[in-house]
Amino acid sequence: AVLVSVFALATLANALTMLDRTTRDSYLATNPAQATIETDGARELPTQAQLASLLAANQSDAKLAALAPAFQSERRVSLLGRITDPAGQWYPLVLFVIEDFRDFRVGKAGPDSGEWPPATGTMLLERTAMTLIGRSAGQRAAVLLPGIGQTEVRLSGTAHDPGLAPAWQERTVYGYISQETAAALWGKAFPLDELKLVFPIPQASAAEIRDLANRTALVLAKAGYVIHEIQVPSPRTHPHQNQMNTIIGIFLAFSLLSLVLAGVLLASLMRGLIQREKRLIGIMKTLGAGPGILLRHYLAIAFLPALAASLIALPLGMLSGRALAGVMASLLNLGEVYQDFTALPVILPLLAGLLIPALFALIPVRLASRASIREALAGPAAPPPRTRSTRFRLPRLLAMAGRNLGRRRGQLALNLGLLAIAGGLFIAALDIGTGYRKTLELAALDRAYDIEIRLDRTLPTDQALAGLLAIKGVTAAESWSRQAAYTAGDWDF
Repeated sequence: AVLVSVFALATLANALTMLDRTTRDSYLATNPAQATIETDGARELPTQAQLASLLAANQSDAKLAALAPAFQSERRVSLLGRITDPAGQWYPLVLFVIEDFRDFRVGKAGPDSGEWPPATGTMLLERTAMTLIGRSAGQRAAVLLPGIGQTEVRLSGTAHDPGLAPAWQERTVYGYISQETAAALWGKAFPLDELKLVFPIPQASAAEIRDLANRTALVLAKAGYVIHEIQVPSPRTHPHQNQMNTIIGIFLAFSLLSLVLAGVLLASLMRGLIQREKRLIGIMKTLGAGPGILLRHYLAIAFLPALAASLIALPLGMLSGRALAGVMASLLNLGEVYQDFTALPVILPLLAGLLIPALFALIPVRLASRASIREALAGPAAPPPRTRSTRFRLPRLLAMAGRNLGRRRGQLALNLGLLAIAGGLFIAALDIGTGYRKTLELAALDRAYDIEIRLDRTLPTDQALAGLLAIKGVTAAESWSRQAAYTAGDWDF
């Protein structure tokens, strides 16, 4: 029990340590945007130098004007479309039009394979997207932008963007092209309507970032830009990191509880051993053995198996932790996993594997070492005299079983505690699994539709639904429209 528990703790502690370092090295190295301001696209947003001049000229906000020269900004536009795999199946496409591949400053995607920067007329795919659609560098794929047109684009390579979820999770392809490529392929310019910002306050809180983003958007609004949305993600946190921490936290809790269970089991075994050797303890006390000698003797009996189990489990847990970190890094689309040796995820499971069982074993050992010579030599105490009841009498076998249980109440308490913890762990695991499946089922029921179609322009409801309801197999259709809105007081723009 100790071996399995320490193995689980070592696995999770090593995986968490490696993932934490990998997240910093991979995700934070992209210089993720602290805030993103989106406009209506009628006007192209200012460059970094133009934005600094615009903010510096704003005399009504001296603090923002002072910070403006140190702002980092990146302009881009995101286009929604579709792309085909070799079999002709269409996949959703998010196409990022990049301002300058050679001067990627904020939310950077890095080269993975093929050409960098992509030649005019070609497109890069995020590395997980290339696998999703079964393409390879050098092939051509059909790309459709609704309301704009369809064309074939050569895939010149792959990029790696740790800030994006893997394409296979979202079932969405991510692509990167230059402004020159967008104009060459579709014959029109796409104004850069997204402004990604990094403020010169590295450890800024979410509230500080929201305030700076709000004041920046207010200056842009006064300059004639129509602000559609401001996005402020959790600072310095990968978009899926909270999910990862929750999963590992649940596993860690179960590992610690299983180690507590092992400690209760060891305490129960030690109490049974001490009961069998109670008269031997009395003899040892008669010959001069004090409480300290007995304490060290019996704690060594409990400590040595825990030490052996921990030493076997630790290297196995370290290897397993590296494998788990690799899997989690793949789920988060991170880079190479940091695998240098770190002492903390080795020391903590080792200490837990030694101290927790020893602390539980200390309870019966301490009681036995403090018992007097007379109590030790007397053996087990006689059961209390039973009283007869004329109104209620248990069957003979059941009564004998109950009296036997009452003879060693400490052992009974340990056994009941062992069963209670084990049962609690089992029920908790079942409840978590059932709750997760139920949540997914309710989410599917709440959705209540099979296909969602988004149009590139607004249509009258009757016109939009008439063609859909005429399709064989369509039983119901409903039209919706969307409009960005904010509660009063959230933003000033």
